[in-house]
Amino acid sequence: MFCYTMLTDIGCALRELDMWTEISKEHPVFIKNVAKLSNIDLPKELIEKLDMINRHFESLHQAVKELMRQQQYGGMGWITYPPMMQVRNLVETFLQYDMNFINVLKQVQNYGKENKVWQTLIEHIMQEQEYMYRLFVTLKNQMNVMR
Repeated sequence: MFCYTMLTDIGCALRELDMWTEISKEHPVFIKNVAKLSNIDLPKELIEKLDMINRHFESLHQAVKELMRQQQYGGMGWITYPPMMQVRNLVETFLQYDMNFINVLKQVQNYGKENKVWQTLIEHIMQEQEYMYRLFVTLKNQMNVMR
């Protein structure tokens, strides 16, 4: 899964956004639940950051779903300018949210250091979020070339 991703049409980028925003909005909830079950006391400030990340990705996920609904009636075909710019904006938003989440994950890693399962989980989520970041940078760069 670390190969170069080729953008074939707007639908391709929207499907990636749909899947990865869904996963990204679930990660903070999963982290909070596992922390609670593992008796890892995350500070209120960190819980609030995780809640904010969840809300941001949920909102972005809904925007992606709405654009997908709009496009299904008009066809997406090859990349055309107006929808491509909408998708590009969604990708840029995803990149901002994802970088913020990666930074919060680094803070989360400072808790439960003695719990190897917890640390492995957080490392796994961080690797997924970093993978997503690389993927969307690749897609964004291709959209920039196709303008």
